[in-house]
Amino acid sequence: MREEESLKLIKELTGRTATILTDPVLLLNKEDWLAVSQKPTWFNEKYRRGFILTYYLRRLPPPEVKTLSKELDLPVINLLDTENVNHFTVGPAEFIWLFTHASLIFTNSFHGVAFSILFKKPFVNREIANDNSGILMSGRMISMLALFGLEDRRPPEGKIFTAQEAMTIDFTRRDEVLPLERVKAFKFLSNALWK
Repeated sequence: MREEESLKLIKELTGRTATILTDPVLLLNKEDWLAVSQKPTWFNEKYRRGFILTYYLRRLPPPEVKTLSKELDLPVINLLDTENVNHFTVGPAEFIWLFTHASLIFTNSFHGVAFSILFKKPFVNREIANDNSGILMSGRMISMLALFGLEDRRPPEGKIFTAQEAMTIDFTRRDEVLPLERVKAFKFLSNALWK
């Protein structure tokens, strides 16, 4: 499992004790992901100095993205933007490339946060749970942010990051914890699959 809520649910429903492991996205290193990444064909000079990447599931990015775009003088690439066919139709290889090259990332997606952490990119997690899947997503997100000491990347409702706050992030705990989490996960998988 990836979060405390599911751990408790498994225990409640089955009486069995599950194990919390890091998400599979984080089991590969940056170089593994870069090997399958590809620059989008539409990527041009407009974005060469940097860009803000947004990846929002089932909703529009928050208004503060426009404000920070002006403050930082960076264009915005809104993935899943139905009004921009290039941004809407990004494939997996382009998705990875954009995450590795973004200057700042805004997302409500668990995997958007996971890739931001993996690639050590400044990110803001504006995620509002609005359905049953969102509740588990929130627990999973909260668990991952706590594991890496990045709870501050999920600002409370009404708190707007300044450009400096958005761009300043401390990945010290990520660097300490991620290698240990990988060892734990691979050991668990090895025992589960080859026992």
